[in-house]
Amino acid sequence: MVDIQVAGIFIHPNCQDNSFFAKCDLIVKAKYCTHKYYAKFCCRSCTEAGQLPSRGPHLNNSKRRRRYILKSLI
Repeated sequence: MVDIQVAGIFIHPNCQDNSFFAKCDLIVKAKYCTHKYYAKFCCRSCTEAGQLPSRGPHLNNSKRRRRYILKSLI
């Protein structure tokens, strides 16, 4: 008999999905998580799927970056 236990993974507080910018379930399914755009907006889903590390540049949550993204949408 084999007993397998899976421990939870660490997910950084800045690592959240933003469904306004991307459909994260499809991003994970298509394995696009390594693309920097999708890594940013689908951080949680991609990390839980094992396609992103729990730490890295995709966690950069600076205000300057957000302002740039918002300006590009206008």
